[in-house]
Amino acid sequence: MTGWSIVTPVKRLGQAKSRLRATLPASAALFTYTASGPDPLGALDPPDEPDDWHADVALAMALDTVAAVLATPAVDRVVVVTDDRVAVAALSALGAVCVPDAPRSGLNPALRHGAAMAALLSGADGRGGRGTATLGADLPALKSTQLDVVLRAVERLGARGFVPDVAGTGTTLLAAPRGVPLEPDYGPGSALLHARGGAVDLAATGEVGISLRQDVDTATDLDAARSLGLGPRTAALFDPMRCAC
Repeated sequence: MTGWSIVTPVKRLGQAKSRLRATLPASAALFTYTASGPDPLGALDPPDEPDDWHADVALAMALDTVAAVLATPAVDRVVVVTDDRVAVAALSALGAVCVPDAPRSGLNPALRHGAAMAALLSGADGRGGRGTATLGADLPALKSTQLDVVLRAVERLGARGFVPDVAGTGTTLLAAPRGVPLEPDYGPGSALLHARGGAVDLAATGEVGISLRQDVDTATDLDAARSLGLGPRTAALFDPMRCAC
């Protein structure tokens, strides 16, 4: 029982980040691949169609998020809930444990399933039993040190805590220390839902770094994440865009 288990959901890549697809034009994708060449880090496939590039963006962000989580001292294990075979291969190679979305009935059941799988694994090997947290896969600028601070703060609280996104309405992280039910309540206005459910707003404690709140749903969000420093896989796709115009 040395550290935390983190549960991260990843949609099928072809369906992921619909708002980003709508706000980041395919022309940007074509420019990026022309400028940098396909597969700049050897981790992504070159696109056959512009929409495939958006799937690569979703995968790159998930890889950078999970890599940062795995590098966090307080974390023992990352359980990824996904039915996407490409995501399974790439995230497993990083060291995540990937499980299928067995409930197939929405985000909250998927997270509860992932938490149950994490508990089973912890019972088997004793790792990841300090607490369980859910974390979005769209935090490409996430800093391990900032996640570590928050998880240790939740341990001190001894109660559920959540991190609201930069808009203050969504939730990027929900954490429950050992013995406390996770009770995810994601959906529109999830920050308010989690607060009403008794979870502590960790941003109000002043211990939450901005990289843990800066999720990416739109091109504007992506610009904000870039200003914080993107992870290497996401940066490899977007940094050449600085040369545009």
